[in-house]
Amino acid sequence: MNLVIQTKIMVNYSIIAENPYWKSSGGNVFLIKDLSTSEIESIHCSGIPTLKSLVEMDTEFRKEYIINWFFSEKNNIHDTFENPFEVFWRNDHWVAYRSIKNTGIFHYAIEKKIEEYDMSLGGERNDHRVIYVMLNGDKVHCNKTEEYFNQKTIDFKNV
Repeated sequence: MNLVIQTKIMVNYSIIAENPYWKSSGGNVFLIKDLSTSEIESIHCSGIPTLKSLVEMDTEFRKEYIINWFFSEKNNIHDTFENPFEVFWRNDHWVAYRSIKNTGIFHYAIEKKIEEYDMSLGGERNDHRVIYVMLNGDKVHCNKTEEYFNQKTIDFKNV
């Protein structure tokens, strides 16, 4: 069984702190896979307070809050929701991970974008990591893409 969490994001477009101008800016989907029977029972009894504190944020510039959560038996939730974050426990903390296939939103030589960050209370996203996987298999850190493309002479359309 999987847990699906849907959020809404609001962004403050005002430059004056005393006069905020909030606009909706989409949302995210978080997926926690393969829950045990005891985890499901715990969620039924207590809800998702820990996950809520990891996902939701409220700053003067951005707000993200849960609008819905539910259980799903579907193994491929990616068919229902575009680019969900998969949430899992690694070492001593929660991690959010997603892979976004290039459907024309990135440079044509990019196959996919891999994004991962460590989740903290208050919705903080620590150690945000982004890697672009190229059609030729190269992996490029997000801070190095311009340098990478300036050095490449490969015709990626023929890769």
